[in-house]
Amino acid sequence: MPELPDVEIFKRYLDATALHQKIIRVSVRNRRIVRHTSPQALARNLDGRELQSTRRHGKFLFGRLDKNGSVIFHFGMTGFLKYFENKAEEPEHTRVWMQFNRLLSRFCLSANVW
Repeated sequence: MPELPDVEIFKRYLDATALHQKIIRVSVRNRRIVRHTSPQALARNLDGRELQSTRRHGKFLFGRLDKNGSVIFHFGMTGFLKYFENKAEEPEHTRVWMQFNRLLSRFCLSANVW
């Protein structure tokens, strides 16, 4: 299970790789990973948005979006973040991925998302 230092590392990784990039596509590979919304609503609500800042509270990671709103990540027992550019680099257990406009790079996560 990711501990508090791990979640802080995830926060710094997210800050370094995904802040201020426009999300152009969201794909939910496992619908059980999305909480309090549907995979379709998550994709619709994140499309065209940017992460403006992040904040960690305990084992939760909050991403503040432009135009109000937030996305919340919880990494559970085995969650992770990975930024990649080639489809061949995509981790085997990707649950959700976001594609950004910069270099058409992707950010995958295995974490619960609200």
